[in-house]
Amino acid sequence: VTDLGDLVEDPQFLNSLQSGVNRWIKEIRKVTKLERDPGSGSSLQEMTFWLNLERALQKILQKRESEEVTLTLEALKCGKRFHATVSFDTDTGLKQTLALVTDYNSLMKDFPLNELVSATDLDSIKVALGNVFGHMKKIRATKYPIQRALRFIEAISRDMNAQILKAGVYVVVLGTRRLMHISIVEFDQLMMQCIQLFTKWDDEYDKFITLLRDISKKKRDEPVKLMWKVLPLHKKLEGRLVQIKAFRKQHEQLRVVIARVLRPAGTPSGETQPDTQPHSGELTPVDQVNLAYEFVKE
Repeated sequence: VTDLGDLVEDPQFLNSLQSGVNRWIKEIRKVTKLERDPGSGSSLQEMTFWLNLERALQKILQKRESEEVTLTLEALKCGKRFHATVSFDTDTGLKQTLALVTDYNSLMKDFPLNELVSATDLDSIKVALGNVFGHMKKIRATKYPIQRALRFIEAISRDMNAQILKAGVYVVVLGTRRLMHISIVEFDQLMMQCIQLFTKWDDEYDKFITLLRDISKKKRDEPVKLMWKVLPLHKKLEGRLVQIKAFRKQHEQLRVVIARVLRPAGTPSGETQPDTQPHSGELTPVDQVNLAYEFVKE
């Protein structure tokens, strides 16, 4: 600063420096005030937002502690422009924001979300889901807002849903086949896997909500009453699968009952049934049931 000589008393010079500092403050605030809606987008977007924000803030802090910035602030201090030097830190909230973001990232770092969004079968999704909820337990040691965590859970549900459903066709984990076209045996196997997956979600979700409620009780400074309602998107898919499962089960029961009832007395199960074979091009009752199903599945 001594090298600046009389410049530290030159109003024009000091005004120029102060103007530059004010611009810095505005630019820094654009970063420290960044926010995103956790209720939109994917869980990966929430994670990468905080990780990227921490890196950006660290770079700004490095600039803040550089010789150029330090010299500028010292020159203003010598010129008795104290307000400019004090407001540089207080108005930007740089260090406070960095501390908070760093705290959040103790949850976000090493989050196994990629396991979920890259899973290619139902069993892999179930394993990934367990790992995701297991990692979420780290929230206990952070200041990550509970309300935000609930929206984060909804984003995870959307990601899980996306792995099962795409463009109205059950692809990836269920293959390119439509659920109405595969055999009843294969369908039942897939439904069992789906039920296990959805049950896994329900179990893990219940445990996580219990954890959040415990955290909430300990945070007596909670400013507003929490809204605990969560709307997992995959619940719509689960409901649709339940409907399809019920329909296919009822159809199969109807087909079996008709075949059994129309089987002549004393005819072993599985043996050709003359009375139920078509006469003069007519369809048997079983054929009619199967044909009706063909129309429905298309």
